[in-house]
Amino acid sequence: MGNILLFCNTNRLLAEKVFAGLDAHYVSARRTLAGNHASDYFTTNLTLFTQQIIKGAEVSLSFHNLFDQRYGDPGAGEHSQDIIEQDGRTFWVKLKYGF
Repeated sequence: MGNILLFCNTNRLLAEKVFAGLDAHYVSARRTLAGNHASDYFTTNLTLFTQQIIKGAEVSLSFHNLFDQRYGDPGAGEHSQDIIEQDGRTFWVKLKYGF
């Protein structure tokens, strides 16, 4: 069975100095070391970010696995798990200031 990984990314201007970035990932089912299969999955990430709304400041808010897809990846030889469950929805806030 061949593995398929697809990735799509786009960024759009929402308002002056405010952007949105959306990326999507599809990974096909994969065979584990024990001969089982980790299911295929599709995840979406969304980032909202600003550039210089306040002089020297940038702010971004990212949602990873936006739709809370439950999935796992095959473990490697050093792992006791055959399939390692991955995180559900997470978010990050980034504040950056330069002077």
